Amino acid sequence: MLEQATCRAHFLVNRTGLPQDDWEDLRQEFVLDCLQRAPGFNPARGEWQAFVRGVIRNRSAVAAHRESKRVQCEALSPICDGFDPEQNERVDSARAKREPASADPTASLVLSADVQRVIAKLPDNLRKLALDLTYLSPVEVATKRNRTRQRIHQLIGQLRTAFLRAGILPECYCDGGAR
Repeated sequence: MLEQATCRAHFLVNRTGLPQDDWEDLRQEFVLDCLQRAPGFNPARGEWQAFVRGVIRNRSAVAAHRESKRVQCEALSPICDGFDPEQNERVDSARAKREPASADPTASLVLSADVQRVIAKLPDNLRKLALDLTYLSPVEVATKRNRTRQRIHQLIGQLRTAFLRAGILPECYCDGGAR
């Protein structure tokens, strides 16, 4: 657990530009989260090491997301209150422009946290579809779920809409088809 937490903390500090002094705090945060979630570990679902890796990975994604929001907020205004005086309205930071995830490993962690957040809020059928699509093609999902391909593509359209509303998927990807 300590080894995983140390590696993730170093990775996060090196990739986000956080001060080197923060790595120990991050490491402790990751270990604490893992210890708090340990009672939820189910050996029937997997190995302890995989559980620890997953919990620490997810917590580091949350920390990267938190840092990204702090940086975005500082860039928007020195007061950082979510209000843009130029536009006389509140700023929706979830829709703020971001670099592509491939350009920055931290952005990849932030994107992963955002995707997990959107998937967690989906209705049960769409959540299961999203998880199936991570390792199956739409045709394979249709076969597995005993649905028509057209129905799977309709549901994929609903997934796109959910991600678009969350500010994750660019609008240009939402004009049909299961690309």
